[in-house]
Amino acid sequence: MSGHDDEIHVLPVRYYVYNILALLFLLIITVYASFVHIGDTINVVIMLSIAIAKMALVILIFMHVLWSSKLTQVFALTAFVWLLFMFGLTFADYVTRLPSSQLKEQVQASVHHDEHHEGDHSEAHAEEAEAH
Repeated sequence: MSGHDDEIHVLPVRYYVYNILALLFLLIITVYASFVHIGDTINVVIMLSIAIAKMALVILIFMHVLWSSKLTQVFALTAFVWLLFMFGLTFADYVTRLPSSQLKEQVQASVHHDEHHEGDHSEAHAEEAEAH
């Protein structure tokens, strides 16, 4: 129908068995890593790395991208790189945020600072109005 030869690719069962075993192994590592607290940033990096490895296995083996045309591989790789870019932006946002206690203190200090300067401005305007 499409004008070119579409070859159906059938994998031996062992590929699926090895893939399932690898995914189960990564699942065990994920569960273990969730109980080990190394540090918030390091834990996020570890969890995302494991998730990316699992995603790559599913895309390459179960979705047959490894044996697909070059164009399909380019599109799959582009989507994968875009996802990594979005994870990078999210991670950059996460690591630059202040803890909630420090953020609350900064907001309170800013509000207090603004209230203090508002009084100065209103007094200056009142004195200026009296002078005219």
